[in-house]
Amino acid sequence: MPAVSLLVISIVVLVSAKACAFQEANAIGGSVILPVIGLVAAQTSGRMVLSAGLIAATALVFALADVVLLHLIVRVFKRSRIVSYLP
Repeated sequence: MPAVSLLVISIVVLVSAKACAFQEANAIGGSVILPVIGLVAAQTSGRMVLSAGLIAATALVFALADVVLLHLIVRVFKRSRIVSYLP
């Protein structure tokens, strides 16, 4: 679950760095997290049962995606652009 959390936060930060307004970043961030919440709810309620191997493979994919996104965020995030929006 920490890999999924880091992935969602990374996507939200990446969207925030590219968005022109915080409302845009908030809307896109919300649409990113809804499928993750749906998967967790389905697994918890028993409607979807995943095997241990599938969960391990998914965790590996999420961890690799986290590494790639963190490197991308470091390249894209411009502190001066963010500070210029402050009043």
